[in-house]
Amino acid sequence: MTPVKGDLSNLQPSNIECTFGNKEKLSAECRGEAQLETTSKGGSKVKITLCDVLYVPGLPQRMFSTAKLCRHGGEFLQSARRQSVLVMPDTKTTVPLTRRGEFMWLVPHNRDHVDFLADGATSSTVFAVVCMPRDTSGTG
Repeated sequence: MTPVKGDLSNLQPSNIECTFGNKEKLSAECRGEAQLETTSKGGSKVKITLCDVLYVPGLPQRMFSTAKLCRHGGEFLQSARRQSVLVMPDTKTTVPLTRRGEFMWLVPHNRDHVDFLADGATSSTVFAVVCMPRDTSGTG
């Protein structure tokens, strides 16, 4: 999900209503593809295409669903002692996540993970990672 319509290409209309943990409801106006660049676990630049991303005006942060990634053949490997990672479905590229407490982010390729955390993870090009045991909305 993204609050920035400009993140998306190949837009299609949507009338999905999203309910959040605080019971707030926001409507998705459209869906599309989002391109982002991040760094693989090996240190190389990785281009990722996120499909079926919802544009939700008023959403405070971009959000990435691990449940949806897993439904599409990817993996989310969470570790309390080591770095948690995403494994992309098509390429099997391993992408590390930056963590602060219980929160995790996909950090843009051009940002150092330590500097990124010092900024408070407010970059306009970051996706917060949403970890849920299952996604019951049917939309991810």
